[in-house]
Amino acid sequence: MFKKSIIISILTASALSSAEVSVFGAGNLDSPNPYGLSQSEKKILETKSRVDSVDTSVRVVKSDIQLLNERLQGLESIFEGEGNKLNEVSFNINNIQALNSKNQTDIESLKSVVNQLLQMQEENLKNISELKKAISEVAKQSDEINKNYLSRSEFEKNMKQFVTKQDIPQATTVSNAPSSVATNSEFDKKSKNELFDEAKSLFDRKFYTQAIPMFEYLVENRYKPAESNYILGQMWFVRKDYEKAIGYFKTSALLYDKGYWMPQLLLNSAISFQSTKDIDNASKFYNTLIQAYPDSKEAAEAKKLISK
Repeated sequence: MFKKSIIISILTASALSSAEVSVFGAGNLDSPNPYGLSQSEKKILETKSRVDSVDTSVRVVKSDIQLLNERLQGLESIFEGEGNKLNEVSFNINNIQALNSKNQTDIESLKSVVNQLLQMQEENLKNISELKKAISEVAKQSDEINKNYLSRSEFEKNMKQFVTKQDIPQATTVSNAPSSVATNSEFDKKSKNELFDEAKSLFDRKFYTQAIPMFEYLVENRYKPAESNYILGQMWFVRKDYEKAIGYFKTSALLYDKGYWMPQLLLNSAISFQSTKDIDNASKFYNTLIQAYPDSKEAAEAKKLISK
């Protein structure tokens, strides 16, 4: 009964112990009480908190695993010692049986008890082996968490790759008022939604010469600026004007870094940096894509490009 209680306690302790990364930021996030943060910066600060929580949980799990392993080693030593004692008792019983046949009945009863104890010991050792496997699995999961989540230092390092508003090329910055050229253009005759749908259709059909001025007009008139900047970046990327593509990509990500286009934006930004021989930024964008969107097809493509 005592040994069963020990096993239950160990299993309980084991059970108890196994209980999109923002890619942009601006402002003083290292301040104890940051203020004046943009929506992206607030998301970055929130993500940092979650990263800290994950790091703490991982350390607690590893500490509990180490403690359980130490306890299991102690129990194995105890069971081994008990086994030796039981074997000695069994040996002595055999000697007594040979010397005194009158006590045969008592000896058989004692042998039965000893055999039961030996069976219990074997079951306990088997349970310990199963518990070790369970602990090993928890350890693997803990290592996997460590691998898939960015530590605070890695997170902050990746954040340094992104630009501030001062770095955005003037040509791609969203202005507060449309230019006179855009205002007097033929695009004013259509609603912004109609113009966006038409421009998107041209983009999908690869009619970039017609689509580019439409999206530039939409950007200057602040209509879906994040997506419009992304599409402009895509068109210049296809045309291999990588410097201009990077400018539009940066503007799009600064405006909204949770869009459906972010995996493709990060991949094409990395390729653009690589094409302009900026290997350091290319590497950062590849790695951020893999860490932020690990299950995306763009992350798979990034791994292939890195391997080359």
